[in-house]
Amino acid sequence: PVHRDSHSRGGSVSGGQVTATGANLYTCTLTITPGATTSPGSWLVQVVTPGPGTLVSTPAVSGSTGCTNGPSTTAPGSLINTTLGLADYDVVIGAGGCSASAVVTIAETVTVTASGQLCQRVWVDTASPPVTACDTVTYTTAPPPTAIKQCVATSTPNLYTCTLTITPAVATGPGPWLVQMVTPGPGTFASTSTVSTSTTGCSTLPTTSAPGSLIGTPFGIADYDVVIGAGGCNASASVVITESVTVTASGQICQRVWVTTASPYMTACDSVVFTPVGLGDASAEKSCVITSVPNV
Repeated sequence: PVHRDSHSRGGSVSGGQVTATGANLYTCTLTITPGATTSPGSWLVQVVTPGPGTLVSTPAVSGSTGCTNGPSTTAPGSLINTTLGLADYDVVIGAGGCSASAVVTIAETVTVTASGQLCQRVWVDTASPPVTACDTVTYTTAPPPTAIKQCVATSTPNLYTCTLTITPAVATGPGPWLVQMVTPGPGTFASTSTVSTSTTGCSTLPTTSAPGSLIGTPFGIADYDVVIGAGGCNASASVVITESVTVTASGQICQRVWVTTASPYMTACDSVVFTPVGLGDASAEKSCVITSVPNV
């Protein structure tokens, strides 16, 4: 008997569980009861393909009863036959074997790439047909990366403070994110941009470096890099950059952001208004008075 959740892979079934632990990452338990006394050797386990998921790492035995010595796992597994090839992993039964009613539970981590039935075949004896167990998994479409720009006028005419908030949507390691002002446009940077302490989701607070790295043709050099430090940032990180921008015209001030140069850039924009600087209350008056000197 083999079990994954409440869905039988064939034979009698005795438990199991499939739990989502993150976006398209599942923790699964596979529970096997051999149904007959088994000697030392290997039980073979193989994910049915094509299917909606793949094993991320070598599964591990999380519990067992009815075996003289605790079973272990090894991957890749043994040859099943010339048609099915190798098992994904073997459950290795140690000296003394297992009783017919033994229960061996294996913990698995699975990456899901589609919704559907995730199934595995188990051979307690390769001379006999496998038993099969399945459970349903759901693929979740990852949210896209985002870049949001917000600009607010300061008390200085035509000087704006802008914030650029970047969420990468994928976990990123140390390295630069590249930021470039779209030109021609209504504004230019007045000073070096800085990362706000309101940033969340990064192991260490990122920094900025200007000028930035080479983006490539036809974009040239980034205006500045957002340098991600040790430990990287998670997919839902919110990295907030504060910018000072001088405005020379009214319109949309836009920036391109590359979390990686291998991926398409994001564009973030906000509107700014140019205010002509007038003479204010300035005035001029002229008064002439004749003197005692002729024509002066």
